[in-house]
Amino acid sequence: MWLAIWGAGISSALALLKLYEFFHDRPRLTLIVNLVYSPAKEDEETYGVKVQLKSGPDLLWNEARIKFTIMNSGNKAIQVVSIFVEEKKSITQITPPSLPVVLQSNMQVTVDVQPEFFHGEVVSAGVYDALGKQHRLPKKPFYSLIKEIGSLPLRVGKYKHKETGDLVEAFYVPKRDRIEMISKGGYRRTNC
Repeated sequence: MWLAIWGAGISSALALLKLYEFFHDRPRLTLIVNLVYSPAKEDEETYGVKVQLKSGPDLLWNEARIKFTIMNSGNKAIQVVSIFVEEKKSITQITPPSLPVVLQSNMQVTVDVQPEFFHGEVVSAGVYDALGKQHRLPKKPFYSLIKEIGSLPLRVGKYKHKETGDLVEAFYVPKRDRIEMISKGGYRRTNC
């Protein structure tokens, strides 16, 4: 009888240990997003938006772009596949050259994204992992970012859609980024 109680106790302890390991050892992504500025020349092509910022008595040209810092603060590796920007009717997946990437425990990657992706009725943003799970930005930093981007002179224009003739908003995306737009109704369009 004591042997049965001892066996049940050991078995329960091992089950609790495995449960603890399952929740403790999983990958955990931490996302930090900032609007960053770097010096630019007035006549140069930039990935981000060109703005003039006051530095003392001078107005200097700067490039504004969104910088995602993606950190794996968990104990297992995770593959980050793309950045996503979700609007009311669609999700845009952005895959810059530095993605996809496998983040080992306590590693991070920094990814730049054009501010133009965040115009319109954006409701959330974050990253997709290799299993298709969304890891969203926390609400407060997300809304702060949207507010900051609203003050930028975004390079978004209105154009006539070549297939439907509808008026659409669009902007230039460099070939370095792979873009996929997914309608919430299931329609996909790659490299729009």
